[in-house]
Amino acid sequence: MSRLSRRQTPTRAGVVLPASSVTPFAGVYTGGGVLLECRGVIGYHWLIADKIFPAVLAAEEYDTMAVRVGGGQVRGRVLKVTRGSATRPSSGRVRSALFSMLAPRLPDASVLDLYAGTGALGIEALSRGAAHVDFVEHASRECATLRDNVETLGYASQARVHAMPVERALSVLSGPYDLVLMDPPYAQETLAPLLERIGSLVADDGTVVAEHDRRQSLPPAAGGLERVTERTYGDTVLSIYRRLGGAQ
Repeated sequence: MSRLSRRQTPTRAGVVLPASSVTPFAGVYTGGGVLLECRGVIGYHWLIADKIFPAVLAAEEYDTMAVRVGGGQVRGRVLKVTRGSATRPSSGRVRSALFSMLAPRLPDASVLDLYAGTGALGIEALSRGAAHVDFVEHASRECATLRDNVETLGYASQARVHAMPVERALSVLSGPYDLVLMDPPYAQETLAPLLERIGSLVADDGTVVAEHDRRQSLPPAAGGLERVTERTYGDTVLSIYRRLGGAQ
């Protein structure tokens, strides 16, 4: 791991954030500061003396620091991110909690990763034993980075990248999928109608995970899917649905 700049140019004085809002990057302790990922705050920050300061990273350091695979075959490998992208990857804490819950369902699973960004969720699934992932991402730059990540990690034969809007992909993909991962922009307001359409692509007893802002409420059932649990991590909510056998 390259050494990170400790140069600090805070736009505000040190701001104390609640512990639930930050996730430390394991092992990154430089000059007394701990590098953090702060949900809802763009960029990386240093925790120094219980206060948060923006961390100024060189562009190449930012590109290689963003997301690490948390478990499985390629655990610890770094995923590339698209420079200047507005994509908001799931935090490491949320991904770890999610895949701990999904562990029994991952071996040999067929997975659909919607709003895939640079592939963090789908690649995590592959690393933990999924057989195949269809990635759906509309932005061309993110698609290029996603393809690079898949090829670099050796999963090209187990993945396909669909460069198209999610709404179109739901019309052309056939499934059935054992697991659907959906991490749309938090401003997305059409999750409930999407759940109605996704249900037909899910295998009996299959699982759908929707990551969304806690201020957004999703229905308890939609499209043959029933919500089986809901977990909250700061401002992030994981709504987990199951398709019951024979549901229409």
